[in-house]
Amino acid sequence: MRFKGQLQLEHLKKLNLYRYHMRRKGSALFFLIFFSLFFLYMHYVMEFSVLATILIMLGGIVIGVIVGFSLLNRALTKEYVRDPAAHSEFIYTVTESGIEMESDRIRHFLGWEEFSAVFEYADMFILTVTPIKVNAIPKTFFNSTEEVEEFRRITNRKIPKK
Repeated sequence: MRFKGQLQLEHLKKLNLYRYHMRRKGSALFFLIFFSLFFLYMHYVMEFSVLATILIMLGGIVIGVIVGFSLLNRALTKEYVRDPAAHSEFIYTVTESGIEMESDRIRHFLGWEEFSAVFEYADMFILTVTPIKVNAIPKTFFNSTEEVEEFRRITNRKIPKK
């Protein structure tokens, strides 16, 4: 099976959001512990009322989320603009032994055994090699829904699904 496409900045932003959701259990535990300790400190040590402590925490969360997403989007945009490979159109060839990704500058083959997991979302597949190294394949790259189904069958057979 062969298909092709070029990753756009919007694809990378969605990929980053999906990767955050993959790690949400660890993040949720960290924030729960952090905000519990912050609440105890503000209420018992600084002697703020419960309402004041909750309002301060909610304000901090809102500001933190807005600033965090703004910085992340800015960093992704800079990275996308600076990386010439990100602008290349890739041709993907899927075989029984793995996936070959080829552009005018790069040719790379990954065997199925190199992938640790596959995640499917409504608009893309995310194939993980390591927690940091991932390959995003938007479903718009495929020529038909039958190709999407075939790719799903192959990845489900060859890569553990998480």
